[in-house]
Amino acid sequence: MSILSLSNELLNQIIYYIHNTQYLAALASVNHRFNTLTRPHLYRSVAFSSPEANHTSNNFQSFYNFTATIACNPTLARLVRSFTLDDECSRAVHEDVNNLLGALPALQVLFREIGEWKTLSPAAIARTLESSRQTLAELHITGEVTQGECYSHWETDGSVLDLSGFPALRTVEVHNRVLLQWRGNGDGNGNGSANEEMTSRLELYKRLPRTLESLDIFFDGGSCAFYLGESTLEGNVEVEMNWDWIVELAKRKATYLPRFSKLGIGEEHFVNALRDGAGILWRDDFPEEVKRTFEEAGVDYSGVSVHRHY
Repeated sequence: MSILSLSNELLNQIIYYIHNTQYLAALASVNHRFNTLTRPHLYRSVAFSSPEANHTSNNFQSFYNFTATIACNPTLARLVRSFTLDDECSRAVHEDVNNLLGALPALQVLFREIGEWKTLSPAAIARTLESSRQTLAELHITGEVTQGECYSHWETDGSVLDLSGFPALRTVEVHNRVLLQWRGNGDGNGNGSANEEMTSRLELYKRLPRTLESLDIFFDGGSCAFYLGESTLEGNVEVEMNWDWIVELAKRKATYLPRFSKLGIGEEHFVNALRDGAGILWRDDFPEEVKRTFEEAGVDYSGVSVHRHY
């Protein structure tokens, strides 16, 4: 039996399990029928990742080729459900990727590393996603920390990432400087006062979607304790931080976040491969009052620590 004799429904099921982009592209070039069947699978998940050994201009050229294809055939843009862009590509094509994301009206999943941008506008990120507001279900905005480099190089414009108007958004994984209002103090290092940063985190629940189920917030390595409960020094003044803005998420669940069931608070660290376990915020580190509040609200909580070895 020739494969050409199979029904479109059966061929679709077969093509669904082909994940290699080159194979899908080759299949799409067989004839008009296979092109029609393959295109939704070929454009379903788009990724521009640059393994360290392959940071070449060819990778960026692939991005621009894809952008040109979408511009010439907007119907293809409606086929994209998942989009991934790593740190290296993101820095190289920053403005262009914003334009591209604005042209993907059916996007459901976004993985984006944002690396060492010197300036960052959380509000602009939300505007970029306006076209997929009704469909976006997962939002992952993280970054790639390299040795000697951390997120503290980011300096935002003081705007906020308001996700309350995204009716399908269930999963959010994001760095705190993207999700929470933050403004540098003009010293060039992006350091804001503790009181300003603490105040800006209150009423976070109002900026999250009612459909939210899972929230993971990542901090700079070593800064999690600064924001979450330990005394620290700001200049020569001791500042006592607290967990109020975190507890609010559980207390306001019934009214604002009825589906909220999982919270992760974590850091990204650079540690020597022989020295594991440094700086992890364990589940038992959560204060008793915080634990009780989340348990009563039916929200699972955990500490998350991502270690990048060197």
